[in-house]
Amino acid sequence: MLPMVKTGKTRLDDLKPGDGLIQLVPRAFGNSTAVVVAAPDAAGTEAASLYVARRIRYLWDAMRGAFSLSDLKTDVARFLQARNAARQASHALGELDAVQGEEQGV
Repeated sequence: MLPMVKTGKTRLDDLKPGDGLIQLVPRAFGNSTAVVVAAPDAAGTEAASLYVARRIRYLWDAMRGAFSLSDLKTDVARFLQARNAARQASHALGELDAVQGEEQGV
């Protein structure tokens, strides 16, 4: 069991198979903030991990208009609102199309 779950700082019991969690936990370990990427099953963990992996590289760009942690929070909420794997897959494909368009300058 994850330390954040043991201490009650995050919960996985509301998640269904295929759902994942990406959560910032302030003061998770003393004064340190933790990023939790977890799920009740492998499919959910993979979905959440891939989702955050595609975006985390943009969080270090400090320019005005750059992707931020609040953007990540909004995107994660939208992704997790898709309550089944088919909707999450559809959302992920849309995001992949957008990233591909950015890479190609479209």
